[in-house]
Amino acid sequence: MSDLLGDITKEIIGSFVLGFMAIVFIIVLVTIGEATGQSTIANQAIQTIIILAFGIGLPIGIISLIKFLGGLSHGSSNYY
Repeated sequence: MSDLLGDITKEIIGSFVLGFMAIVFIIVLVTIGEATGQSTIANQAIQTIIILAFGIGLPIGIISLIKFLGGLSHGSSNYY
């Protein structure tokens, strides 16, 4: 049980760190795009980051959380 809780905590912390890094990267892209006059390319890169975060990252996170909680509810453990 404590390993499961530790794993879920690490997953949550990792997702927050990844989200923070994506926000910082988006801010950097906006700044560079405005400074160089290439805001359309920066906007396309930002849309790509958002699609990757919500289109791929969110479902994978939900699936891993379901797998963690599914193993907990069935009472099955891999420890002997």
